[in-house]
Amino acid sequence: MRCTVVFALGVGLALAGCRRHTPPEEVVDGWALARKALTNGEQCFAARAEYCITDPAFVDAAVQPRLDELYGGEMPPRKLYADAVVRAAVNEYRRAMMKPPNIARVEELVRERYDNPRVTTEGDEVVVDMGVVPGHIEPAVATLALRLAKSDLVENGSWKESEAHRILAAYAKKYPDKGRIRVAVTIVNAKGTMDAETIRYLRADKRVVVYLGDAARFSPVLDGGDAALTGVKLSSDSLELCKTTPAGDDFACPTLPKPPSDE
Repeated sequence: MRCTVVFALGVGLALAGCRRHTPPEEVVDGWALARKALTNGEQCFAARAEYCITDPAFVDAAVQPRLDELYGGEMPPRKLYADAVVRAAVNEYRRAMMKPPNIARVEELVRERYDNPRVTTEGDEVVVDMGVVPGHIEPAVATLALRLAKSDLVENGSWKESEAHRILAAYAKKYPDKGRIRVAVTIVNAKGTMDAETIRYLRADKRVVVYLGDAARFSPVLDGGDAALTGVKLSSDSLELCKTTPAGDDFACPTLPKPPSDE
């Protein structure tokens, strides 16, 4: 008991001395740094902040062990030491996220985000961001990360065609006055890497364009317009490759043929 008291006293005196002698420019709010580092998305599923567990008790529990181990439970004021605490907290946080109850919480966050996509309008275009495709998430122990092990909405590494049809048709119906419907989704594969897939319905051209990575492919003319969205083939072998891939955010497909005139 005496050794414990002496040790605690020594740590307390050291921290007090550190506060007195730390140059003002080196003083930081270590707790603020740690909480930001753990919840900005970098340490969370798919590297997205919306899939972080942000409960204060959960976040702070990842920071406290190193403080208890080296600093008598208190956050050191000097940036050099606070940064070391943050690095240790990152590993604690990631390990905690890998526990089954917390994986279940992340799965719920992914599903909720998918079921409530972010919808914005940009001129004549509706942009629907679905987030990450939901499914069964498992821990990747070697990398202290989470990976999507299985999803009913993924087939052969791509967004399930029937699901893409459902979403495209739903938003085309919801926004009949918009000339373009863009739906974006992210797929996290079994290795933990991510593929961004965007499907764009061009009403005037009566075509669908699929963007995956640097490739852009377009469909034949959709006879029936919106009504044909539920049957359009979206696999690469059913689409024609654009000669020029999309540049920037305009999602242009310069070689896209115009549909035949209705006249």
